[in-house]
Amino acid sequence: MEVDKDMHHARISVIIPAYNAAATIVEAVQSVLAQTWPGVECIVINDGSTDDTMVVLAPWRDRITCIEKANGGFASARNAGMKAASGEWIAWLDADDVFEPDKLARQMALVAVRPELALVCSDFSMFDERGELARSGIREYYGVFSRDMTLESALEHGATLESGDHVRHGNVFDALLRGNFIHPPTALFRKAVFEAVGEQRTDLVNATDYEYFLRIARRYPVGYVDAPLLRYRISATQSSAPANYARNSHYNEMALRHVLADYPLEPAQRRVVRRRITATHQMLARHLAEMHKLHALRCLFARPAALMSLPGMLVIMKILTPVTLLYWRRRFLVNQPRHGH
Repeated sequence: MEVDKDMHHARISVIIPAYNAAATIVEAVQSVLAQTWPGVECIVINDGSTDDTMVVLAPWRDRITCIEKANGGFASARNAGMKAASGEWIAWLDADDVFEPDKLARQMALVAVRPELALVCSDFSMFDERGELARSGIREYYGVFSRDMTLESALEHGATLESGDHVRHGNVFDALLRGNFIHPPTALFRKAVFEAVGEQRTDLVNATDYEYFLRIARRYPVGYVDAPLLRYRISATQSSAPANYARNSHYNEMALRHVLADYPLEPAQRRVVRRRITATHQMLARHLAEMHKLHALRCLFARPAALMSLPGMLVIMKILTPVTLLYWRRRFLVNQPRHGH
């Protein structure tokens, strides 16, 4: 992979897929146009919107590139944008999120001192219509860090840049097999990487980003800026919302089975992926256990390893407990006096 001779002249193409995003797309585009990095190309992919997405962008059409296509989903839109990108680097941004003004510059500062890096991601803050929910979202949002892995162990090398930013970098493929922690709209990677690993898979829906990052991490080292360089919007309609839990679990399992079938994994890596497939069944069954008991049982029986374990037995107990008892148990716990107050 060729290293840029002068990082300060590198052009970055920011890809924004947009489907019925009229309410938020302007703020997203403005955050790209306000970047302190000097060479930025903004590409909006209108993925078959039926609202005023393109109408509200009219004042900025002379400063951005707009590509129209039939609705095909996130991966399809990103693929179209990445193929059209003229920059040496590609950044992703969702149509409802916002870059901090120096987001790209601070990521490129890490590349300047670690030119072997193929992808750089970052921390992010979270907000909704009421305001900021969390200043640092990565450890809260990605459950992989709540178990037996830390961000510091996932990216083994750390440093502090002259700017004061704390950064980490390393080979993260084994860590990623345990679960994703590269937040997609923070990703910045070389276009040469896209040309080497190919397009995103359109059949994996919400899990396509995770599979893509695994593909990249198999070949290249990854960097991370430990600062919230993106404002991530939380809403009930986003792909990762609780209402989509069952659908997302299905595609997460699809991605993991694809990894098992097509990636040249070591035996220990295969065991990690199999455990994650089992955990996916257990977590979905737990999610469904109260209101969709039959579906929850099917999830467990479809994966015997998910059933024959302590977490599986606990889910079975929840499935067999009448809904009314679960309701009164919650009421009892909520009404318990709090000691020390």
